[in-house]
Amino acid sequence: MKSLDLVRESRPAALPNDDGDGIRITPLLKSNKTITGQSVALPQGDVEVVLYEYEMAPGTALPVHKHPYPHYAYILSGTLRIFNEDTGQSRTFKPGDFIIEAFNQWHTGMNVGQDPVRMIVIDQVPKGEDNIIEKE
Repeated sequence: MKSLDLVRESRPAALPNDDGDGIRITPLLKSNKTITGQSVALPQGDVEVVLYEYEMAPGTALPVHKHPYPHYAYILSGTLRIFNEDTGQSRTFKPGDFIIEAFNQWHTGMNVGQDPVRMIVIDQVPKGEDNIIEKE
């Protein structure tokens, strides 16, 4: 079994697409902005990374909410529309899209397709804190 050198693994941009060892690393996204143009800012102190799998049936919507900390989503299947109440923006995402969600802006996500939306969601939060605040 081959193992990657950790230094090499930590610098994927410096790696060729395929160096003949059967390993290919393809950069998919590099961004420091949310989908509404805000700069990404990480929480300070002891931070937890929390990983979720979401599944939304066709026609369903999440309650209006906001995130005080970084919240990322990778769409596996379905069609997700995010409507941001604060900006009035509406954007639609499909499988393969990666979303860096807005900070502290009220928004909702809706399944606007015929298939379930499945997504992997990652939060970076201060240890023990939640990253979803629902609007009352």
